Amino acid sequence: MLGIVLVVYKSFEDTVSFVKHELPKIGCPNKAVIVDVAAALASTQRLAAACGGVLVAADAESVGEGGPFVLHAAANLGYAKGNNLGARFLLRHFPGMQWLLFSNTDVELLTPRLTEALIAVLQDRADVACVGPKVLSPDGTEQLPFDKPIPIGTAMWHNVAFPFLRGRPPWETAYKLRPGTSVGQYCYWVSGCFLMSRAADFVAAGMFDEETFLYGEEVILSERLRPRERHFYYEPSLEIRHHCGKTISRYLQNPALARIDLASSLHYYRTYRRANAALILLFRCCGAIRLLWVRLAYARYERRRARALRAEEARSAP
Repeated sequence: MLGIVLVVYKSFEDTVSFVKHELPKIGCPNKAVIVDVAAALASTQRLAAACGGVLVAADAESVGEGGPFVLHAAANLGYAKGNNLGARFLLRHFPGMQWLLFSNTDVELLTPRLTEALIAVLQDRADVACVGPKVLSPDGTEQLPFDKPIPIGTAMWHNVAFPFLRGRPPWETAYKLRPGTSVGQYCYWVSGCFLMSRAADFVAAGMFDEETFLYGEEVILSERLRPRERHFYYEPSLEIRHHCGKTISRYLQNPALARIDLASSLHYYRTYRRANAALILLFRCCGAIRLLWVRLAYARYERRRARALRAEEARSAP
């Protein structure tokens, strides 16, 4: 039995489309749960109806055999808490579940029988706890997995030099697998937009770290699995397409994203990479510089947008 967890945030159309067009591509026996966060109850009820789902309480004693199940969360739980809530729900009601799939709703499954093939990787390799496919952007470029950890010094350099890197972080070439990689291999972590895990390993590792809200969940899970000698695996023969950042770009501004990213990175380096107090202080200072750059850039963007709106209004005025 495969458990599928979908955490959704104000993405009604994407969620309905995924349930109607992508879930049917999964041929193995499965149960899906949709965790609708930061939502009014009426909105979640509408989502459940549109998906042909069953609205249930997260702490329900029994749920029957239907689905997909839809959980309502008035608070914005974030990625880690939302996925953990969904995973706990499935494992409690379907205790024989062996596999968990954590997926965004803005993805398309391109390879036939993709989930079955990912499960086969986990079955063949006892030391693999999590596996992911090749992730393609809409333009065909690869969203590559990481081959090794990013040193804290590299992360600090990125924070300070942020505006001069032209959107190319220093780890794009040094710490990721090469584009065009065609052979399955172990890696440090794969994207959480479509992540298959052995349920027993996921639970034994403590699940996702709920100290994070967004960003860093996969790399921290990798660190949690390491003491148990469990690893991530990348299988590029299997493909999905990911329309990356659709929800984020609609609802979160750049300064907010930067603060969230920095908070997750700080937690990662302090808790899991055991950075000393001096390095953590320096990281905080470099993070403050990055936030300053981002705020300045966003303020300039807002001024330009306001001027463009005024010009458009002037042109359309009688």
